[in-house]
Amino acid sequence: MNEKPVWIKNIKKNNLARPMRNEATKNFIESEYLDFFHETDTIMAVPLITRARLWGVYSIEWPESKGLSNETLELVEQIAKPIARIRWKVETLKHSQNQTNRAISLFSDSIRKPLSIRS
Repeated sequence: MNEKPVWIKNIKKNNLARPMRNEATKNFIESEYLDFFHETDTIMAVPLITRARLWGVYSIEWPESKGLSNETLELVEQIAKPIARIRWKVETLKHSQNQTNRAISLFSDSIRKPLSIRS
């Protein structure tokens, strides 16, 4: 799992058939992963990770490369942390509700069966 953010600038000026530099990590991203909306000139994406699991990606696309900065990336990373926790809590709540509904259904079925046998 890649836990690093992505920040690609000057997309419109670059050849998407070649690797592009990830400004967040200074590594390069291979061309097979580069496919952007035609108006996008810069993108920031931060993985939503909590409890050692990827819950999604928080991203910002901007039509100009001047619009985003290191401070923006830091803010996006800070915002991503509570969003990841919320996603985990939502999934945990859904799981708990499903388990509770299943238990109620099994209990209801078990108390109805003896009534139908008596009739």
